[in-house]
Amino acid sequence: MKIIALLMFLLPFVMNGQTITDAKDAYNKGAKVYTTDKDSALIYFEQSLGICKTVGTEGDSLRMKIETYLPGIYYDIANAAYKEKKFDEALAKGEKASQIAEQYKDERNKQKVSKLLVAANFAQANNYFRSNDLENATKYYEITVKLDPKLSKAWYNMAQAYMKKGDAEKMSIAMDKTFELAKAENDTATIGRATKQCRDFYYKQGLAAFGKNENGNALSNFNKSLGYDAKFTDAMYIIANIYNKQTKSKEALEVCNTALKYETSATTRFYFQMGYAYVALKQNGEACSVFKKVVDSKDKDLAPKAADILKKNPVLCEAPAK
Repeated sequence: MKIIALLMFLLPFVMNGQTITDAKDAYNKGAKVYTTDKDSALIYFEQSLGICKTVGTEGDSLRMKIETYLPGIYYDIANAAYKEKKFDEALAKGEKASQIAEQYKDERNKQKVSKLLVAANFAQANNYFRSNDLENATKYYEITVKLDPKLSKAWYNMAQAYMKKGDAEKMSIAMDKTFELAKAENDTATIGRATKQCRDFYYKQGLAAFGKNENGNALSNFNKSLGYDAKFTDAMYIIANIYNKQTKSKEALEVCNTALKYETSATTRFYFQMGYAYVALKQNGEACSVFKKVVDSKDKDLAPKAADILKKNPVLCEAPAK
């Protein structure tokens, strides 16, 4: 039994017959090819490390040397893949590099790998976004902001992806974070772009709802649009239109009067809506006045309609009885 036990103990050494010299040879081979072939170098270093662990205390010095270098080697390999824009490979190797840095308590390389994973996930997300693969784009943007919650450009790009998907809720969350970070960084350019995009997004959502006669939903979206740009007269016009349809004439007039403070060119459309509101309120003189403005504008669409209304309703322009 003692002989069997001794044979079992000696069997690994007998089978491989590796010595510290083999470990050094493997290490030297890795060092020789490191600058030209990092993947092959890593194989040699791992082989050398394995031999060092096998030969025991004789290999401790070389083992510790390799363990010191190993996290940096894994990082370099992952970073090389990133620089070559092989982002899938960079992410896989980056995760492995992170594990190695953690295993050997290498804080310096752990931080470097962390930054690399943020950059690789962000680049991967951008690639998917450019190819219109919005599912994967949002997936990798979400990973990116989880790794680095203060990366404003990732939040901004993620908002664009959710915007294209039509996911208003997640777009809003990403945009809110974009505004928060951009303001902290005094990034007025991003704030300006994001504001206009949010304004236009909710305006388009409102138009879609308006086209389906979902007036409540439309009003909600148009008001959100105005929340990003209080002077956005395009949204005000449709709101006035909806209020007239709902016979909320006073509200329609209020919106039109607000819009005319900012509108400098397309005023005719608001005078037309005001005409409808005044008719509903039985304020004939005011209705006559604004419809005449529409006629005088010679607007190819609205002027004929206003002229037709005045022709069919002469009472609007009659002097009140004394």
